[in-house]
Amino acid sequence: MIFSLLLFFPVNIDSTILNGMDAAYEEHFNKAESLFLYVKKSMKAHPVGYFLLASLYELEYIDEGIEEKKEKFYAYADSGERIGERYIKENPEDALGYFFTGGIYTIQVFYFGLNGDYLKALMKALPALDDLSKCIKKDTTIYDAYLGLGGYNYFKGLFPFVRGAKEEGLRQISLAINKGRYTRNLASIGLANLYIREKKYEQARLILRDLLKRYPDSRTISWPIFTSFFEEGKMDSALFYVDRLLELSNTNEYCFLQASYFKAKILLNEKRYREALEFLSQIKTEGSFMDWRKKLIALRKDAEKCLQKETK
Repeated sequence: MIFSLLLFFPVNIDSTILNGMDAAYEEHFNKAESLFLYVKKSMKAHPVGYFLLASLYELEYIDEGIEEKKEKFYAYADSGERIGERYIKENPEDALGYFFTGGIYTIQVFYFGLNGDYLKALMKALPALDDLSKCIKKDTTIYDAYLGLGGYNYFKGLFPFVRGAKEEGLRQISLAINKGRYTRNLASIGLANLYIREKKYEQARLILRDLLKRYPDSRTISWPIFTSFFEEGKMDSALFYVDRLLELSNTNEYCFLQASYFKAKILLNEKRYREALEFLSQIKTEGSFMDWRKKLIALRKDAEKCLQKETK
């Protein structure tokens, strides 16, 4: 079945969006940005370009830790909200207008929610729910909308007086994965992170392994796989994936420092003090991202102390 979304966008726009998404999950951010800017320029009044660029800059910020990217994420999300609300007011029958406007709110729901800022998540969830519900009413085949609806229900279900909402939210996100077009990867990573939060580690990995087959060099996908093993206490597997992240982070200092921190933590927990100290000694103590460097310096001191005790 050809999704109804293709009836709304020209084929060249649809393929550009999908190619840009592939580039983003491969961390080819410049390529993705160029493609998404083309979409924005081609559809100036439509919120789709703002949704794509806000999503991209959020992904870049999480991957690279550069504040400028976070500011761009906020800027495009804010602008996208205004553009989207204006567009659906002028085009009330365009289901995709409601979807991408609601989508701009949705990516913020997940960003704030997964960072523990539930108040901001709820503030963005309410307009997301309104727009996405209208999208589904106008076109029931836009399954991508269920990502936002599922996110709303999941976070609503964290309150003890709301029964069943969390399970319904997970079911709706699964529907976006299985039948959506533009949000399958985003929904997959989002659901995996929610499963990790729920300590359902193997369920998270089942989702992520399928994605990793498609994007084998993706840090975005490798990180939650590592996190699932690390939090579950399966340190051999965690060490394998953190080493893989180090390999993938040669040109990404932020990711490299984070991966180094977790590798050192694992080695210390495994009482491999000499190996930990040798590894930590190779990392510069001065440079950018000093918050992570200070954590690594503290681990190095811990390794030195542990090694001294062991050799007495």
